[in-house]
Amino acid sequence: MYRIYLRKPNQEVVDKTTTGDPDAARAAFKTLTERTDLDGSKMLAVLNANGRPLAHHRFDGLNPQAEWRGRTHEIDFSSAG
Repeated sequence: MYRIYLRKPNQEVVDKTTTGDPDAARAAFKTLTERTDLDGSKMLAVLNANGRPLAHHRFDGLNPQAEWRGRTHEIDFSSAG
């Protein structure tokens, strides 16, 4: 099961999607990462599979390796089990 959501700095979860379909999960995560209105914020887009993190997208720009905008096709779903 995939869970895709935004996490606020206070750990509150919003805009949550749950799906068993990896293509739908990738699409939902891509939609979140493309939200330019969140750029510069401390929000985090999260993609989990079976309770394990597959990808996190930071909007604050502090860690380029944790920025998935335009790269969601690179996420390895094979480790999702």
